[in-house]
This record gives sequence, structure tokens and C-alpha cells, in this order.
Amino acid sequence: ATLTTIHPSAFSGCLFEELDIPDSVTKLAADAFYNCTKLSTVGYPAGWTECYCQIGDEYYDGYSGNRTPFYGCTSLKEITVDEGVTSIPKYAFRNMTSLETINLPESLITISAYAFDGCTALKAIELPEALSSIENYAFRGCSGIKEITVPEKVTVINWGVFSNCTGLAEVNLPATLTTIHPSAFSGCLFEE
Repeated sequence: ATLTTIHPSAFSGCLFEELDIPDSVTKLAADAFYNCTKLSTVGYPAGWTECYCQIGDEYYDGYSGNRTPFYGCTSLKEITVDEGVTSIPKYAFRNMTSLETINLPESLITISAYAFDGCTALKAIELPEALSSIENYAFRGCSGIKEITVPEKVTVINWGVFSNCTGLAEVNLPATLTTIHPSAFSGCLFEE
């Protein structure tokens, strides 16, 4: 049998420091690793496509309240997404307030909605050249980001993508940009 799904609270409160999630995993539940406070290294599963929550016997796309798979993992400060991954799932790292660094692969094409929403400690992010889609609220509230350069393949800045990024001082937009949706940069205090 191949592991494809890690359910809610499967590893809740565990004290391990490292975790290598198999690439066969496609679904991670809200709270799957809830409060694993010593977890500092995670092997990103290349097959991961969905975050979900479970209430009773019912499954829902998304998250449970503000919790996502790594909610409460306060030692998890850096994540590296392996080359070959083309999409970050919806809600993947939402409200991971300890996440400081995310290393994205050159193969990345899509950052899904709410993927890094509320990651207040995220200091910087380098968006790969292949990236063509940044979905709604992907970086909302990432107040630690100081500068962002949007790649040329991105033609649309979606709803609220960088809203409330209060530390954002500089934004570099491509000449290929055709649309900036409402509240894309609302609440930002950038100077340039």
C-alpha cells in the first residue's frame, strides 16, 4: 500500500525534530502535525496537492478555522520545496507565524490561494521565473516581507495577494502585467 493521505491530528503534539513526508502523499489534513513544537525540518512531499479538513465523516477542501497541517509547529522556520513541484496547495502554510524562509523551486508555476496567508515572520521570498499564477490572498498579512519582484509570466495580480503586507517597502512589477485586482496591495505601506 502507498501512503496518500495524512488525517487530522495524526501526529499532533509529537516531539520529533525531523519529518520526511513521502512524495506519494497528496492530501494533508488541517492539524495533521498540530503543535509539533520541536519539528524543525520537513521533507516537502512532491505529490502534495490538497489541504483538507474533516468534520465527522465529512471532508472539506481547505482548512479548519485558521489551522492548517503545520499549525503550531513553532520550530519550523524554513521549508524547501523540491525542484519538480509545480504548485503550492491552497492554505498550505496559512498562519504559520514562525515560518521565516520558504525556498521555492524554479519549476513552480502556481501559488494557490491563501498558501502563505498570515505568515508574519516570512522575511523574504524569491518568486521563480516560471511562476505564472499567484492566486487570491496568497501572501496576505506577510508583514515581514520587505521587497517583492513579480516574475514576467505573471500577468494578473489577484484579489488581496499582497494585502496587509505592512513591511513591504518596494514592489517590482513586470511590464507584462495586464490586471491588478481590488485590494491586491491594500494596507501596504511601500515607498516605491
